[in-house]
Amino acid sequence: MLKDFESRDILLIFIGILIGMMIIELCYPKLERENKELKTEKYKLEQKLLKLYDEQAEQTKKIAELNGIGG
Repeated sequence: MLKDFESRDILLIFIGILIGMMIIELCYPKLERENKELKTEKYKLEQKLLKLYDEQAEQTKKIAELNGIGG
């Protein structure tokens, strides 16, 4: 199978691999920064959600007490 390849074909494959690696090297820092920003935003949203859960639980407790439910 390797005999069927000409040196031109091998050179084109090699050049394609090099171009692909260069693109990855150029895009990686941007992707890494975006990933970090998304993780930070996700953490903030999770904290807001936990706060909302706590507020909802407190409101439910107050309503239950007003209705004479629970201890």
